[in-house]
Amino acid sequence: MIIRIFISMTLLVLIYSTGDAGWTKTVTKGGKTTVTGDSESMDKMEKDEKTRAAYRNEISSAPRRQSRDPIKVTFLSHLSEKERKEQKLDKIHAGLLKEFEGDPIIKVARYDYKKERNSISRDRSFTGLIQQAKSRGKSADVYVLTSLGAENAVGRNKKNGKLVATKVLAYRAEIMSAYNSTVHKAKQKGTIFQNVKIVKDLSKDIKQTIKNKIGPDLPSPSAVAKINKKYRTASLREATGIEEGDDAKTILKKLFRTKK
Repeated sequence: MIIRIFISMTLLVLIYSTGDAGWTKTVTKGGKTTVTGDSESMDKMEKDEKTRAAYRNEISSAPRRQSRDPIKVTFLSHLSEKERKEQKLDKIHAGLLKEFEGDPIIKVARYDYKKERNSISRDRSFTGLIQQAKSRGKSADVYVLTSLGAENAVGRNKKNGKLVATKVLAYRAEIMSAYNSTVHKAKQKGTIFQNVKIVKDLSKDIKQTIKNKIGPDLPSPSAVAKINKKYRTASLREATGIEEGDDAKTILKKLFRTKK
């Protein structure tokens, strides 16, 4: 995707040019969005948006999960595995994931930021990492983005009892349902010598948020599987031209025919 930015004294316009996609999206500073393009591309975009809206409606009206149904959770990281090791954060991250081992409800996967070859950078935002995780088969009901850093704090000198400025570890988590844009936040902090406690306390906060705040509103796993299968089948039929009544030989021909 090519991004061009035009700045004037009165207006900022951001134009997303998609090259061969046949359409252009324009966003003004005031938030107004205009999409223009050839009729074929615009028709496809409108159809795709209607499909996404229909999918969201089916998910929102689906039966909710039962209290003992599993919840798939993918832990995301701004850092690649190499970067985390270089910053000596790999043990803390591994310690957090270990707190979820054996949990009867939460089933954990992980996705670390990955830099594409011949690319300067990729999107390290929460939504960007979610999309990257999905593209690599790490889709989940809930996504958790963690980060570790230092934070200013006030402590007391043990010798003279006076207040002093100091730095503490701050371990943060952002937690979001795949079906709701609300972001829940959790944070634990303490000294470097309290890192084990920080990890355990943050894991408890994450578990409580997932099970008590997000879990009750999640659609049931069986309903999600059924809806996803329906839309995957529809997408495959559209892409290949498969129709109801096609025999196995015809389906195989359509699946593997060479595109002209």
